[in-house]
Amino acid sequence: MNNPINPVKFDNFFTPDEIASIYNTVNDLMNKGLSETGDKYHYMTKLTNNGFIAILSPEPFEKKISEKFYNKAKELISNPSPVGFLFARYTWDSGDMPSLMPHCDRSETKMGLYGTVELDKTLDWDFYVEDQKFEMQHNQSVWFTGTHQPHWRPDKDFAPNDYYDIIICQTHSLDDDYMLTEEDRDIMDRKATECAEKHKDLLVNGLIKQYSEDGCQ
Repeated sequence: MNNPINPVKFDNFFTPDEIASIYNTVNDLMNKGLSETGDKYHYMTKLTNNGFIAILSPEPFEKKISEKFYNKAKELISNPSPVGFLFARYTWDSGDMPSLMPHCDRSETKMGLYGTVELDKTLDWDFYVEDQKFEMQHNQSVWFTGTHQPHWRPDKDFAPNDYYDIIICQTHSLDDDYMLTEEDRDIMDRKATECAEKHKDLLVNGLIKQYSEDGCQ
C-alpha cells in the first residue's frame, strides 16, 4: 500500500478562464432550474447532513477542469486514475446548517487522493487535515489523503444569505493494488472520532448536529 501524502497547499490553482468556466456551468444549471421549475437548485443535489448543495458529477463541466485536477494529481501520486469531482455550495438554502465534521472517506475501495479548492464565498472558513490548519483564500487548493487523514472545518456562523463554494476532486493511484478492508475503515472511524474529541471546542454546534442527524459528518 502506498503511504498517505503530506497535506500540501497550492495558490492560484485555476486560471481566471477556468474559474469562469466553472461558474458558467453552475449558473447555467441554476438558470435552467429557475426557468423550468422556479427553483435555481432544482438540477443540483441538496445534502442537509452537511448543509451544502452540490453538482455531484463532473459531466456538466468543461473537460479542462478535469484535466487541471488530473495534471496536479500526477505531481503527487503515481499513475492516477481518471478524477472525479463535485461542486459544493455550503448554504442554509440546503435546508440545514453548513458543517463538516472530522471524517475519513470510508466509502472508497482504495487509498484516495483528494484536492479541495476554495471558490467564491461571502465568509472565510478554515480547513483542517487532522491537526493541520489551512487558512484558505480564494483559489487556493489543499491536497491530502482523504481516506486516511481526518479532514474537517470548525463551526462557522452562516447568515441566511451567506455561502461558501468549493470544488473537490478525488482519485487514486492505479499502481496501488491494496484494497481497503473493514479493519482499515474501523481505523479511519477511530481516527475521526479522536480528532473530533481533540478539537471539540471548535465543533460545539457540529457535534450537536451530528448527534441529531443520522449520517452527519
